[in-house]
Amino acid sequence: WSPPIRLEYQYLRCMTFSPDSKALLSGDEVLSLRDVRTGRRTKMELWTFGDGRGYSTGITAAVAYSEDGRYVAAADYEGDISLLDVESGDLILRIRWMDLYAVEPWTSLAGVAFSSDGRRLVSASNRGYICVWNRDDGGKMFGFDLKLDEDKAFVALSRDGERIVVAVRKN
Repeated sequence: WSPPIRLEYQYLRCMTFSPDSKALLSGDEVLSLRDVRTGRRTKMELWTFGDGRGYSTGITAAVAYSEDGRYVAAADYEGDISLLDVESGDLILRIRWMDLYAVEPWTSLAGVAFSSDGRRLVSASNRGYICVWNRDDGGKMFGFDLKLDEDKAFVALSRDGERIVVAVRKN
């Protein structure tokens, strides 16, 4: 085991390792990528909310890496899913999830995951709206409603792409 790295955040909501375990992606007001050995931020801190690059204006609720490490997805509490290129930092695609649904008040995105082939994204809301999206064009492939009333939901997609698991925090 390597010694733990202590990181300090004011509003940290989510984090995940890169597929090669050399970087840590975290989300709060800034979407940051840190070198795991040093804890120092890399160029990813350029993904600051409202920075004019087209990234979201909300606080990040969930982050995920594609298995090949080329892309990251960030879901925010305002209802956007942003797909970003890790190397360039460019916004590839934004899915405006809230615009696609007549959702209840206090509904927000709470989880996001990639399929193992990286071609699909799965999102989950705190109210149980689950959607599978095409990574290339942001088109909704299918969705369903679990009719939840929670404040946090986590989503995972099996490696074969056949199962979606949604875990919710009990109130």
